[in-house]
Amino acid sequence: ILVIAKQNSLYLGYGTTFDEFRFIRHKLATRGVISDRGWTTWGGRFIYAASDGIYMVGPDDFTELSVGIKDLYLAISDKTTIAAGSYRYQVWFAYKQTGSGVNNNVLVLDLKKGVWSKYTSINARVFWRDIDGTLYSGVYVLATTTKILKHEDTTQDEGAAITYKYQSPDLDFGDWTRDNI
Repeated sequence: ILVIAKQNSLYLGYGTTFDEFRFIRHKLATRGVISDRGWTTWGGRFIYAASDGIYMVGPDDFTELSVGIKDLYLAISDKTTIAAGSYRYQVWFAYKQTGSGVNNNVLVLDLKKGVWSKYTSINARVFWRDIDGTLYSGVYVLATTTKILKHEDTTQDEGAAITYKYQSPDLDFGDWTRDNI
């Protein structure tokens, strides 16, 4: 699946060969991705935060996941900093509480059970999943501090480094003016 996501539209392409590849505009194309980090993948599906909800899309389906937390989601005043990640059978969405300078709340959906949870003590500007499935998050705080959290066992890099090497052209932890790690 090829997903082209814009703020106000979503396009899908899929196929197994070049000749068979089809490019379609999804039937609910007015629901685009609200932030550059507000999407993740899980089980061959594209899951993303839009202005009016959280959605999961595949080649043959389109589902709103946020029905059970609709009022809470709509009350988020600044959705442009939402960050998404996936871990095992969960999808995580970090967002800013009104008046906060960083994403300091996380909504987690257990996709097997269909149950939402809310965490208020995790600061996360970006999520990424290691090749072994471990979920990490990072946040840029103040002028010189970048913090990393390993969600598998809640290891964090405050006081002692997490042994990890990661190269990416696009993980800037919320400050595009800094060198990427």
